[in-house]
Amino acid sequence: MALDKNDYLLCSLIKQCAAITVEASHCLRFGMDHSNPGAQDYPTTNQARLHQTMMGLLALADLLYENKVLPRVELGWVEQAIFEEQERLQHYLQFSEDLGRVSL
Repeated sequence: MALDKNDYLLCSLIKQCAAITVEASHCLRFGMDHSNPGAQDYPTTNQARLHQTMMGLLALADLLYENKVLPRVELGWVEQAIFEEQERLQHYLQFSEDLGRVSL
């Protein structure tokens, strides 16, 4: 059975999230400003590649909304969801600091 367009977009989402994981790992392991001069297909820094990959995720999200794979939401809801997620992340960052796992 062949994939339909929505299935293809979902597979692309999985791939894009994996690519973000790889680029974030490179940032942690080698530093944000490191570039691999021996790799012709990676002429930029780890930070630039992570940013580019995240922009790809945003572009893909837009396609998921356009094709009604995900319901489009009102901007106010998005801002609220982002705020709540940032609050949650801040909570767990503080929790990790309290446990001695993160130095702020």
